[in-house]
Amino acid sequence: MLVTEWNQFRALDLERVRSLLQEPVVVDLRNVYEPENMRRLGFRYAAVGRRGSYTNQSFAPAERTASQAI
Repeated sequence: MLVTEWNQFRALDLERVRSLLQEPVVVDLRNVYEPENMRRLGFRYAAVGRRGSYTNQSFAPAERTASQAI
C-alpha cells in the first residue's frame, strides 16, 4: 500500500520490487504510478479515484496473516 508522494517512492526499481513479492499487489492511494505500466510489470494494481486502475483479477483474502508469513 502506497500512501506517500515522496520522490523516493516514485523512483523505485519496480521490476526488482515485483521480483521480491510473492503476491505482487499494489494499492496506490496517491496515484503515483500509471495503471497500465503497473499491469505491464505484472502487478495487480488499484489506485483510489482513478478510472480503470483496477485489474480484472479479483482480490481475495490472504491465506496467511502477516505475522504468520514472518
